[in-house]
Amino acid sequence: DLVRSRGLGDVYKRQAIKVYRVKKIRIIGLLIYLFERGENLDNPGKGGITYLLGTGLTIVLFGNGDIVRGGLLALTFGDSASTIVGKIFGKREIPFIRNIINRRRTVEGALAFVASTTILGSLFVPFKIALLSGIIGCLIEILSPIDDNIVLPIFTSLTLLILYGFM
Repeated sequence: DLVRSRGLGDVYKRQAIKVYRVKKIRIIGLLIYLFERGENLDNPGKGGITYLLGTGLTIVLFGNGDIVRGGLLALTFGDSASTIVGKIFGKREIPFIRNIINRRRTVEGALAFVASTTILGSLFVPFKIALLSGIIGCLIEILSPIDDNIVLPIFTSLTLLILYGFM
């Protein structure tokens, strides 16, 4: 069973099936069932909307170039890698995070964020800058009380802009 193998549980499955039946649009219901997070089932598409908002604001604020590419890479690949690796392989929870933002974050997910962002970022910026922005982006992703799809690309791009000034 796909839902059980992803560790999403019966509650998620019931909610997804409810949305699937109510909407009567089979392909959309199936996509919601497969890809939407359990906490977003009442607002399907929230992740896509906040993703577009975050990328749009980043492009408006920073223009076009390596700064923007770095911020968008952090959002697209770093955030995805941290979620996937954290859910599948995450064994060690970062202890103080749940008290701050009431969400579970794992060491494995954080390392996946930094690794993916650093590797891909180093295609556009020097390795040291990519590594530092990956670490700072990971902290932003972990600690932000605001939806990370909005703040992550903006603050990672800001970090890259600042680091370019110092290095």
